[in-house]
Amino acid sequence: MPDVWIGFNAHDRQRYWWRTGILMLALAGVMVAMSLTTHEPGKWWWVGGVGVFSGVVVFSTINSIYGRALLTATGLEFRTFVSRRVVPWSEVARIEKRQRVSRSGI
Repeated sequence: MPDVWIGFNAHDRQRYWWRTGILMLALAGVMVAMSLTTHEPGKWWWVGGVGVFSGVVVFSTINSIYGRALLTATGLEFRTFVSRRVVPWSEVARIEKRQRVSRSGI
């Protein structure tokens, strides 16, 4: 059995980058609004917290976008930026085909 890579295609990666960009603009808007409208001494904790949360969201999204799975004769290898995991076929209970459901069909 030849090894097979499973991951997002270029169109799906681009779509997720757009979603990430829109989310980051929204979070940046929240940070700017919080810094301009709040006059409390502890406002920078909130702004910093939203900034850290934004960084975690971007890193997680990039990790998901470029993460891939390798199907080998011995099992599944999941690869992301921060982790590598191997699951032998003996531990796989079943594999289901994923279907996208939309208004126009399946």
